Amino acid sequence: MASSNHEILLDPRTGEGRPDLDALAVSRLSSLLTDAPEVAAELLNGANEEQADALIVFRTISAVAAHALGNHDVNLFSQAIRSFEAIWKLGDRDAMLFLRTPAFEASLWEPLVVELFALGGLAVRGGRWDEFRELVLQEPSSRGVWLRQGQVASSRDAQPEDSLLQLAARRARHLDPDASDEKTLSAVCQADFLAAVIISEADPDGYFPNAAEFGEGFVEELVIGPLRDNGSSLRRRIFSEDDEALREALRLYDEKARLYAAQQRGRGETWNWRGFSDYRSLLFIVAGQRPEGWEGGGGWS
Repeated sequence: MASSNHEILLDPRTGEGRPDLDALAVSRLSSLLTDAPEVAAELLNGANEEQADALIVFRTISAVAAHALGNHDVNLFSQAIRSFEAIWKLGDRDAMLFLRTPAFEASLWEPLVVELFALGGLAVRGGRWDEFRELVLQEPSSRGVWLRQGQVASSRDAQPEDSLLQLAARRARHLDPDASDEKTLSAVCQADFLAAVIISEADPDGYFPNAAEFGEGFVEELVIGPLRDNGSSLRRRIFSEDDEALREALRLYDEKARLYAAQQRGRGETWNWRGFSDYRSLLFIVAGQRPEGWEGGGGWS
C-alpha cells in the first residue's frame, strides 16, 4: 500500500533523503510541502511527544529542498522555503521583544535555523546563488531576517554544547553524505559569510559573524576570487552594489569577526578568526585595488 503524505513526512528516513526522493514524482514532493505546515502545526499543538515529532517534519522539508537544489528545481525549492515560512509564523512575532525567548518560540526557531543554515551550505557548494539569496532574505516576522532571528532566539534561551554552524554542518552531512566533514563545514561557513554580505545591503548590523569561530581561511577565498570579480555569477547575484559598498561590507564583517573572536578567546574559547590577511583581499578592501592589474610588478596600473 502506498504511504500517505502524513506517513512520509513523519518517516525519519525521509528527513535523511531516504528512501530515495528521486523515486517520488515532483508533484508528490510538492504535495508533501503543501501538507507539511499543517502537519507540523498539529504536532506542535499536541502533547510533548508529538511536539518532538515536528522536528521530523522540518527535516523532511529540508530533504526535499536539498533534492530540489541537486536537481536545479527552483520552483520546488521556493515551495520548501514557503513551507518553512508558514511553520516559522506559528511562533509569536513579538517573542523577540523579551530578553529571554519563550520556550515555544525557542524550540521552534532554533531547529528551523539549523536546517536553513544547512541548506545554505548546500546551496553554496552547488553554486545555486538565486536559491541561496531567496533563503537568506526571508523576514517572516518583520523582525529582521530569519537567520538572525533564529540564532538570537536560540542564544537567549540557552547555550548549546555545539555552535550553530557545527549543528548546521552536521545536518548538511546528513543531507549530502558524499561530502567530507571539512568541505561541509567550509560550505556552511561560506554560507554564513555570504548571508552577512547580502543582509548588509539593507542592514549593516543585521547579522552575527558565526564563521569567526573557525577562522577566515574558509571564506577568504571568496573575497580573493568571485566577490572581487564583477563578472562572476556569485557577485552578480549575491551583492548588487558597487565596489565601494562591497569593500565596506567586507571591512565591517572582518572587524566584527575579529572583535567577537577576541572576546571569545578572552573567555577561554577557541575562536580562530584573526582577520583577512591575503594581499589581494587587503588591497581590495583598503584601497579598492586589484593587484592582478599591476604592471611590471612595481606600481599601480
